[in-house]
Amino acid sequence: TQSTWDELVGSELAYQEAQKAGIDKLPDFVASEELARRKLLVNAFLADFIKKNPVTDAEKKEGYEQYKKELGDKEYNARHILVKTEAEAKAIIADLKKGTDFAKVAKEKSQDPGSKDKGGDLGWFSPAGMVKPFAEALI
Repeated sequence: TQSTWDELVGSELAYQEAQKAGIDKLPDFVASEELARRKLLVNAFLADFIKKNPVTDAEKKEGYEQYKKELGDKEYNARHILVKTEAEAKAIIADLKKGTDFAKVAKEKSQDPGSKDKGGDLGWFSPAGMVKPFAEALI
């Protein structure tokens, strides 16, 4: 179609201009190009390996059972508010018992940058993926 042709021509013109400007010689570009090339080569190797060595249903089941054994077969969805001191934690617990909104408190007071903006939500996870004290408290 005409739009595909126009896109190809536009792409080629931009490519030529980038080369004229020397962008393909900049260290950041060269490094990114090498990284992309390595990724493509690894992906091609893996695709070829999988094609030559297909995984059987029995091997898939065995791998799944091993995964369950290592990580457990239960996932949990939790949220938390991480603070520096026990006194802060006790004050927050008291506020929550009075009905203060958990997500609001987490956004305001949590020290966890990964869950703070999500109202303390940690999402779904296996206890095996958490630090031991947290996993034990969860279960």
